[in-house]
Order: sequence, then structure tokens, then C-alpha cells
Amino acid sequence: MRDYGRVHSSFWSSPTITALSDDAKVLALYLMTSSHTTITGVFRLPDGYISEDLNWSTERVREGFRELLDKGFANRCETTKWVWIVKHLIWNPPENPNQRKAAAKVGLQVPTECGWKRAFMRVCGPMLGLEPMAETCESETLSKPLPEPFRNQKQEQEQEQDKRRTVPP
Repeated sequence: MRDYGRVHSSFWSSPTITALSDDAKVLALYLMTSSHTTITGVFRLPDGYISEDLNWSTERVREGFRELLDKGFANRCETTKWVWIVKHLIWNPPENPNQRKAAAKVGLQVPTECGWKRAFMRVCGPMLGLEPMAETCESETLSKPLPEPFRNQKQEQEQEQDKRRTVPP
């Protein structure tokens, strides 16, 4: 969630937007400025949220998304209900390392089942310092055991004391 959204004045005169219906223009503007939007331009957005916020029927929402997908403005996974504003990071690149880290963290939250995740990682991953998705499932990679266990401070102190005891004076 962001406190505000940036919309460039060229939004209204861009060829992509001028070719859209009024409903698709409103939906595009909503996606860029709603409280659901993130720094990365990817977020989960069920139909009910949009219907409630814009007072639209579910069919009207779906038709708006169809048009935005056809024009390459946004992509939406019908299974996970995650949305990707395709050029969001081009229009709103992270301005410092902390924003880049935050954006990467949001990007990694996109579920593996999301239909457009691979394309997102290929296109936006490099901007966020993320690797494109490997052919193996992310959860398989994350569930592999670590080569060396993490030690807590107490374990490190005990190990250090053991070393001192075994070293002759």
C-alpha cells in the first residue's frame, strides 16, 4: 500500500490511454492510485474491492481488465487476482536503494501460481536486483537445507570458549 500515486500528465495523451474506453481509463487511473497499489505496481485486487470502490458490477470490472490487457497496460491473473501494471516501474522507478529493496520484497510476494509472474520477473526482475525465475519451483529452492546452520549468540560464545580451552597457553 502506498500513501499516494504518481500519475504523469502525459497519461491522458499517451496513445495507449487515448485508445481506451472511458471505463478502461478510469480503471487504469484507479489501479495507479488506489490504496491497494504498491511501490512495484503488483498487488492482489479481488473484483469485490474494485466493485465497491468504483460502484461497478463485476462484469464491468472484468471488461475493463480485458481492455487493459489487450492494450498492454495491465495484466491480471484470474486465479490469484494479482494485478501487474506493466510499465509501472518504468514510470515510477525506485529512487534509492531502500525503495529498491522494498520493491523487490513486494515483487517476491507474487504467488508462483500467478500466470504472469515469469514475465514480470523477466521484465522487472533486473530493475529490482532479482533473478528471473528458474525452471524449478521457488518453494523447492527455499525448502532446501542450509549448508551451514545459523548459530545464535549463545552458541557462538560457547564455541569460542571451547576453542580457548583446547588451545594450550
